[in-house]
Amino acid sequence: MKQNAKLWLRAANPFTPPRGMVEAERAARVGAVALAIETLSSAVSSIRTIADPGYMRNAMSQQFEQMRLPAKELELQMALFEAMRPMMAIFSLGFIVLMVVVAVVQWRKMTRIIPIIMLVYVGYSMVTTLGVLAFGVFPRGVMDGWAVFNWALFAILLLPVIASYRGATALERLKRAY
Repeated sequence: MKQNAKLWLRAANPFTPPRGMVEAERAARVGAVALAIETLSSAVSSIRTIADPGYMRNAMSQQFEQMRLPAKELELQMALFEAMRPMMAIFSLGFIVLMVVVAVVQWRKMTRIIPIIMLVYVGYSMVTTLGVLAFGVFPRGVMDGWAVFNWALFAILLLPVIASYRGATALERLKRAY
């Protein structure tokens, strides 16, 4: 068991190149594990948002107040938000299902396209969050402990995603060589 954990940790290290076909496969599959972890985090966040509509209503209200909208415009924006909330929940759950499917595909096919997409997604999310924080666009109270945890998780999962790309690339080269 201890040896198996060492092998998976080695595979998740983006600074350690795979030494053979088995290591390349394991490294490519690390991306599926990282995607599964991110899916779990997204699911918890989505369930929290769906289960507590007041949380999102409060966050949106704070953001609209920060924009200094007139009372009539604020009322219209909140009504639009309430109308869109069920669709946001459906989209959120659909995205989670898509992430599960993509994780399964990465586990089975070990492609390098999925880690590239994940790198773009994680990079975009991190840069966007930093930009929003830097320019003060986040309403007060929205960057709570869960949001900080998700952002830190993204930063940590960046390493195994890079390792997954390296592993999938090495696996492709090794398959072409045989």
